Parts: sequence; structure tokens; C-alpha cells
Amino acid sequence: MNNILKLEHRVLSAAISELLSHNFSLSVFDGGEYALRKRRDKKEVLRHLWTCDEEWLIVYDGLGARLGALYLIYGECGWDVVCDYSTVLEPFLSSTKQLIQELSNAR
Repeated sequence: MNNILKLEHRVLSAAISELLSHNFSLSVFDGGEYALRKRRDKKEVLRHLWTCDEEWLIVYDGLGARLGALYLIYGECGWDVVCDYSTVLEPFLSSTKQLIQELSNAR
């Protein structure tokens, strides 16, 4: 696993853990189809990522309503894999945002 991929995995692992801790479910959308729909298993979600250059991690609340999304772009610096996200998700990603800041400062 190269260094960029390791950083991406670290960031996405943190984000997924943090989102799942709030009883959210996650879908993976690759721009053409859903590779995975409304799951709560971290390993399963991670297994369905990195299938193309960019993907969306769609977040659903505990009742199954769409809450927002994280836009993922792979292959840049690693720590910047979460290119954009719905602002409604900001309170649920505080630890992930802190990790991204630490990783970006360390480069």
C-alpha cells in the first residue's frame, strides 16, 4: 500500500467510524451506480471504496433519510481525500477534521 493510499485509508476509516457512531448508515455511489446501499458495517463500506477516481459516501440518518454526502477524490495527497462534504455533517466529523488538519500540517 503506497503512502497516499495509507493516508486516504486512515482518513476514511476515521470518517466512517465517526459517522457510524452517530447511528448513521452509509452508501457508496461511484457516479454511475450504488456499489453499496445503506450499510452500517465499516469493513464492508471500506471494501466498496476505491473503485474509481472519485466517489460519494452518502450518509443517512437513523430513520433512513438522506442527510448529506462526502465527495471523495483519490490519488492526490491522501489527507485531502474528502474533497467536499455537506455542511450538515460538520458536527459529526469533528475528530476526522482534526485528523485531516494534523496530517496536512505534517506534510
